[in-house]
Amino acid sequence: MTADKTGVPTTPQTEEKLSVPRGPNYWFRHIGREEFPVFRQSVLSVARVLSQVKSSSTEMAKAVAMDPLLTVRVLRTANSAFYSAGIQKISTVQRAVVVVGYDALRHLCAALRFVEECFSGIRLKSIQSHVRLSYHQALLAQWFAETIRDGAPEEVYCAGLLADIGLIHLLGVLPVSSIVALHKNLERHGLASQEEVEQKVLGFAARTVTAKMAADWKLGDLLEKVARKRDTGNLRVKCVCLARDLTRALAEDAEGKGVLAVRERVGDELKISQMNMRRMMDAAAQWTHRWGQAYGLDGEDLVMFGEEGVRTVDAEHAQAMTSPGASPEESPRPAAVARKPDATRQLEIMDAIHALLMDASRRNSRALWDLVAQGLRQGAGLDRVALMRVVSGGRFLEVKELYGDFDPGLKGLMVPLATYRNLFAYCLERPDPIWVHDGSPEEIKSLVGPEVMQFFGSRDFVLGRIMGREGPVGLIGADCHETGRSLDEESMQGFLRLWRCASVAMEQLGI
Repeated sequence: MTADKTGVPTTPQTEEKLSVPRGPNYWFRHIGREEFPVFRQSVLSVARVLSQVKSSSTEMAKAVAMDPLLTVRVLRTANSAFYSAGIQKISTVQRAVVVVGYDALRHLCAALRFVEECFSGIRLKSIQSHVRLSYHQALLAQWFAETIRDGAPEEVYCAGLLADIGLIHLLGVLPVSSIVALHKNLERHGLASQEEVEQKVLGFAARTVTAKMAADWKLGDLLEKVARKRDTGNLRVKCVCLARDLTRALAEDAEGKGVLAVRERVGDELKISQMNMRRMMDAAAQWTHRWGQAYGLDGEDLVMFGEEGVRTVDAEHAQAMTSPGASPEESPRPAAVARKPDATRQLEIMDAIHALLMDASRRNSRALWDLVAQGLRQGAGLDRVALMRVVSGGRFLEVKELYGDFDPGLKGLMVPLATYRNLFAYCLERPDPIWVHDGSPEEIKSLVGPEVMQFFGSRDFVLGRIMGREGPVGLIGADCHETGRSLDEESMQGFLRLWRCASVAMEQLGI
């Protein structure tokens, strides 16, 4: 017996039972039992804004509003009794960011799980595809609203971004057989028939779940109107609905008859010229492509609605049903080779560090850290190593060197230490390294904010300060992210040996 990503045990018999149609109320309650994960890139974007010396709420709102899943979390928080007391509904991300504040966003991000870690296979690909469509339609909806001189186009953007949030959440909890059926029917009938396909496969339209989320989670009146198809003569509702229709037509065939038909409707109902519409379509395609690259969602990897996509779905589904002991949505992936701690290699690296210190012509900090990183990876069995240096009189940590599969964009990043308390600042005050894991004290886990998670998203890593002659000069951190392993005592002991050696070497170098 195995379990799918919802935690429900699945066998061929129970899989059949799970496929029995359930109503939207059942699935809404199921969705509400635990918080839905967000995209890792969203947390990294928030962390980068937090790391800037002078950042505005507009920049933070832009980082949040790229991800509909994070947008939902922030809007729910802003509309909670603690922040709004029911006085006024907040339906834009920028207003929500101002109400919630940076500190609350940091703590919110610290508790998030990542979509990429929670889901895989057909389920992950389905969520990614529909999130990509949501971002595309949100851009078009906002630009339509700006063209008709709407007073709050950012609210229209938010409604467009969340117009399919019910379906996206359903894709995280539905049986994999239902997800396969959805995509095969969408390929057969087209995205324009999405609601009919949902009725056929699920027994209800996913927008009914979106409507309940909009009402109960206070995501905005405009979103609820769009989901319930109310006040369809309202121009703001039209902006969202037409943007959604155009996005789906473009996804099927950018030059097809469906696109021409929707463009005519947009021109007739919103009085937008075909030339302006062409510009908007081209710009939205470019923005969505850049967004996909930043989020690691290459369009070629998300082919879901053509013949190639269905062949992929069939192959994954068939393999899931025939692979003993495999979760239905899992597909085999090449695993990275796990490094094992090697005490002999640790001693060799430590000897090399001593030799470096004895040779005046070779003594420099870069050569030292290259050796330390080599020792941690080859000797202690760790996968990734990050080196950060204290700068600006102790106000910031500058990311100096990254070894392993870190995001290259993190190098050179300035992480604030004085603005608010975080794990980096805490570690600089501690004489011994800190091993962060699920069993760590709450005091430690509460300090693992987005500025830390952008480096060590696995929440299983070690951090140690590096001492110089005048005090702490930096931090060194490491984890086993590449191979997905947890740190063990043997790796931790290897880290401690090389960390002590590095600290002594820094003092000898006179840094």
